[in-house]
Amino acid sequence: MKKRIIAAFSAIVIILSLSSCNTKKIPFSFFDGNFSPFFVRGVQDLSVMAMTQESLLVKTEDEDGQTSPVFDAYSQGLGIADIDIEYFDNRAVCTINLGQDIYFSDGVQMTSKDVAFSMYVYAQADYDGWSILRSSPLDGLIAYRYGTDEAERLNFETAALDAELANPSERTKELIRSRIIYPVLRQEYYWVTHLYGDEAYIGTDVENHVKKYPDPRALFAYYYALDTDYDALSAADAQTVISDIAAQYDADYKTLGIVYGNSLDSMARDCAKQALTEEKLKNSQTVGSVTSIRGIQIINDFTLSVTINSIDPDDIENVLGIYVAPFHYYGQGCSFDGTGFKIDLDSVAQKSSEPLGAGRFIMKKYIPGKGVSFKANKNYYRDISIEKSVYFYETGNSNISIDNEYFTIIDDRMLVKNNS
Repeated sequence: MKKRIIAAFSAIVIILSLSSCNTKKIPFSFFDGNFSPFFVRGVQDLSVMAMTQESLLVKTEDEDGQTSPVFDAYSQGLGIADIDIEYFDNRAVCTINLGQDIYFSDGVQMTSKDVAFSMYVYAQADYDGWSILRSSPLDGLIAYRYGTDEAERLNFETAALDAELANPSERTKELIRSRIIYPVLRQEYYWVTHLYGDEAYIGTDVENHVKKYPDPRALFAYYYALDTDYDALSAADAQTVISDIAAQYDADYKTLGIVYGNSLDSMARDCAKQALTEEKLKNSQTVGSVTSIRGIQIINDFTLSVTINSIDPDDIENVLGIYVAPFHYYGQGCSFDGTGFKIDLDSVAQKSSEPLGAGRFIMKKYIPGKGVSFKANKNYYRDISIEKSVYFYETGNSNISIDNEYFTIIDDRMLVKNNS
């Protein structure tokens, strides 16, 4: 009996070994663990997220490498929807018809509500992810953001915004801190943690810095702390270090821009504009009267209309080039009143390490420092060949060859291939 058990166990080990050999393994440098279709930040993490999600608007590439949108993508078997666009002067009215055989990986059917919900998340004023839908000419977006149509009639000249930034109100400072200072430093801390063991920096000053500061908290402080006496190693954790150094900048976005190496002026203007708008509407009796985005109209379970106050192709892509995420999964802390959504970004972000979508694969597990495992999504709608299992393993080295079949950047997020 004992021999039979041993023999059976050996057979199982052999089977598992054989099955693991069928897993396609792709090298990546490192992952931060944020795989949200809304809040993903790292390029490597974006590739993980893209495995699990589908874009509303898709593009194809011609022989010359030129890309163009495919508006009948569902009919061609390339995407989740067919999109009809009518142009009226400076306005584009987009009718989106979802395929009725699109299911998320948990078996729940995708509907117009999921598309609208996703747009509402990207449209929030406090949204700080990759999408720029929040600053797009989506019809009714400004009125929704401030709760009144009055907001659409307000217009602040450049001089007024410059004056506000020269002598910022407490509200402008608050927005700069939360919208610029902290997010930029948080992003840079992640960058610093990935310098360790990265062969791309051998022979550079970075290699010497890493040797001098073996703890990333200390290295981050070396690069970004304004207080040269700040002791990052005395902080409880990395989050505390980021917060402490953010406090050193207060609302000084210009100094941070110099240290960061990129101008943050445009983002600061957005903060000033929001603060001035809020101040102008402070005594308005109509605030709270608008609870939905006028330009997003759900027609039925599989059709919705999206109106954009522009005919510029880039503006249209910024609105429609989004990932469609399931409301029932990401929206558990949000609400829908039949017309519009009330979004709680914090609750949406709670699912960032466990993505769920209608993409080709299901993320099985992420082990920090090791990699991410995937299995094929049996509910995937496209009739294409898909690997049964894929593994993205971490090398700790950003100077590696890229597998274009699995590596995704923001600019290519909508790209699909006829045979993949």
